[in-house]
Amino acid sequence: MVNWLILALMAFSISSLISFLLSRKIIKKRSKIYRLGGIAIISSFVMVFLFSEIVITLEWQAVLVGSLLILIFGLLDDFESLNWKKQIIFQIILALILIWSGFEIGRVTFAGNEFFRMDFWQLEMFDKTFSIISSLFIVFWLMILINAVNWLDGSDGLLSVAGILSLLAVFGVSLRPEVNQPALAIISIVGIGSLGGFFVFNFPKAKIEAGTSGSYFIGFILASLAIIAGTKISTTMVILILPVTDFVWVIVERFRAGQSIFKRDNKKRHLHYKLLEKGLSPRQILIGYAIFLGLALLLSFFVVNQFQKIILLTVEFLMILILMIKLRSNL
Repeated sequence: MVNWLILALMAFSISSLISFLLSRKIIKKRSKIYRLGGIAIISSFVMVFLFSEIVITLEWQAVLVGSLLILIFGLLDDFESLNWKKQIIFQIILALILIWSGFEIGRVTFAGNEFFRMDFWQLEMFDKTFSIISSLFIVFWLMILINAVNWLDGSDGLLSVAGILSLLAVFGVSLRPEVNQPALAIISIVGIGSLGGFFVFNFPKAKIEAGTSGSYFIGFILASLAIIAGTKISTTMVILILPVTDFVWVIVERFRAGQSIFKRDNKKRHLHYKLLEKGLSPRQILIGYAIFLGLALLLSFFVVNQFQKIILLTVEFLMILILMIKLRSNL
């Protein structure tokens, strides 16, 4: 136990330091690469991951490959502003990499009982067997999280705080007896360190932003780890219900306005933009988000069964929805 804790602390310290140094290096050339904080986040994560004592299984290989592809794609998008079709295709490719490497959700349980099976409809291809329902769900899950997290990068510090607190939730889940995955805990700690070193410079008034590579990476990691942790998707949603609800809200608003839900628009419909219009500063918005997400994280440690999680998610969702409706009616 002591050796494991030491390893985790070392991983956190090293990833934090590397991320901090790389972020500071990028800032010196901020006029050209202001949005490329993802370089620091992903590079520090991958380097510490590779030199850790974790056995790199096929699933972890998929996470590493996906992270490196995100770095390349993110850089291209930050420089070239790739269109939405390329973004969607890339997100699907990331999901297919996970599925090909063995990511699968066999069943959905509720109150300890099997609620729904996802592996009843299977497809054999290239000497592999894939669950079609599970695969479609993984594609959907990954795309939701990547885009919801990506849109948080519109206000200083939000992306970092959401990522750190969500990874803390995964860390807590990995230590539970029914999960008991030390490797997952260490990977979560490495991710927290990578975001922590970057957050020093991303705090309002930010000197650097995560950009496409950083935001895609955080969404990708959270989506992947939630499945590896024994499909603890509901636990991840307890923390990310705010950005996910904001994501769905904006999609609905665009649809009602007859606008494409894929293309960029300048309406600034996201919650943090509405709060900025109300006169709140980026620092005040960050503190508000941090308090809400922090309370959600705290409650997630005490909520252990699915029924309690559903109640908590419902309460969170209604609180956020009421706030959004109120802001919309006052504008």
